[in-house]
Amino acid sequence: MKTNKTILAASTSLLAVGMARGAVVINDINQTVGTSSSGYQFDLNGDGNNDFNVFFDNNNSVKPCVLGANSSSGSYPGSFPNPTPFVFNELNMNPGSPANNDNNGIPVITGGTTITSEFTVGPETLTIGDPGGDTHGKNEGYLYQNGETTVVGQWPSDQDTVGFVGLAMVDFNLGTTNYGWVQLDYNAPNSTLTVLNTGYETTPGTDITTPVPEPATAALVGLAGALLVLAKRKKA
Repeated sequence: MKTNKTILAASTSLLAVGMARGAVVINDINQTVGTSSSGYQFDLNGDGNNDFNVFFDNNNSVKPCVLGANSSSGSYPGSFPNPTPFVFNELNMNPGSPANNDNNGIPVITGGTTITSEFTVGPETLTIGDPGGDTHGKNEGYLYQNGETTVVGQWPSDQDTVGFVGLAMVDFNLGTTNYGWVQLDYNAPNSTLTVLNTGYETTPGTDITTPVPEPATAALVGLAGALLVLAKRKKA
């Protein structure tokens, strides 16, 4: 079931310099796709058009993919919609590398990360660029293997990983950029990919910070894990 809520939010950096708060729209989605599915498409900016598709490329369980717009992998963009959907991926993390469309791995972004025109994940710097530089590399990203079965993403293929993917909508007519994210659960052992929720900053040029679980929620998750371990020990 999809629910929508708008919250007033600002990143730590924005608060530190006293800038105005932006409006973040968060959509709770909880939709799971498998390898045989065509994927789940979602409208990030709320204009009634689907902006991104989350799916398994070539129905391969180790090729979970986030693609800008609702076309199939490899055929998009052809012509770019406006605003244009972007995925912060490895192609942008390594600006000195050749512009290889298949070198677009996605890092695992954790809670509390600020997404803006340039931000870091570990030692890497993520940016976005003009779509004319390649066919679809900046509009597509792989969580693990890419289209050529090369491991480029940082989401393990043998674990259940929950994290965020940085997104952006660029309006080239207005010269504005709005930032967002999608939270995914890549359950590699079960070959499923779940779109948990999305976040979108409605104020152009304003960064957005991925949410951190509230202490009470984190405590419950930790307690559940401890009880599960205890139950397994008793069975043994």
